[in-house]
Parts: sequence; structure tokens; C-alpha cells
Amino acid sequence: MRETSTKRFNLSGEHTNFGGFIVYKTMMFGYSNPSTNPFIKLHIRCINVDDSDLKSKLILKRVDGEPFEVHRAIAIVFAVVMAIVSSYQILNHGFMDFVVFSILPIFGIVYYFIVEFIAKIYFNSLCKKVEEIMQAEGVVYNQQC
Repeated sequence: MRETSTKRFNLSGEHTNFGGFIVYKTMMFGYSNPSTNPFIKLHIRCINVDDSDLKSKLILKRVDGEPFEVHRAIAIVFAVVMAIVSSYQILNHGFMDFVVFSILPIFGIVYYFIVEFIAKIYFNSLCKKVEEIMQAEGVVYNQQC
């Protein structure tokens, strides 16, 4: 509930019903006005791996936010509409004359990959922030891929 400028690591978060925390950035990805949903979220869970409570396993999982779902749906609809338009033009006027229309669905697919790439950048950034917090708090960890 603090201002963004007073936060040490510039993250927001909340508890989940499934255990753990949901962490997200405060920056949105142009969806609605005002946008209160993050683009993606990072679900963090900590599980004990031994009986002495000294070793734990930290599980980081990407959770897609509502703006991500909307942009993904827009990309899919755009690709489908472009496929329908190109198919109609090619079937009505011949393939040889309108072969250029066959590349129209690629624009929707490229838009989908751009949205997915931005989500991957956000996810990696959130993981780096968690690592920074762990290092700042003096938590010793082994990173496994």
C-alpha cells in the first residue's frame, strides 16, 4: 500500500489462495484506462526440502495477467481474420494474381510473438528482482535450471 517511489525493489504483490505470493511490476502494457491489472505475474512458492527447516525450494511460475490474455486474443483474431480475407481474395481472383495476400496471416502471428517476447522479458526481469532481494537479505541459494 506504499507509493511506488518509496518501495525498495519497486514490486507489488499479494497472497494467493494456493500458497505463496504473486509478485508483479507496477508498469502496465497499454490495455485499458485505468489499467489495474499487471501484464504478467510471478507466482512464488517456498517448499521445505528437509526436516530442519534450513533448506527450502523456491518455485517461480509465470501467471499471465488480463492484459496479456487480451493482447493474445487480439493477435489470434487478427491472424484468423487475415487468413479469411486472404483465402477469399485468392479463391475469388486466383492464386497467381493475388499470391501476395497469402502473407497476411503472418502479421497476426508476428504480433503474437511480440507479445510473448515482451512477457518473457517481464518474467526474466521479475526473476532477477527476486534474486536481488534474496542477495540483499543474505539468503544463500543454488540456482538450478
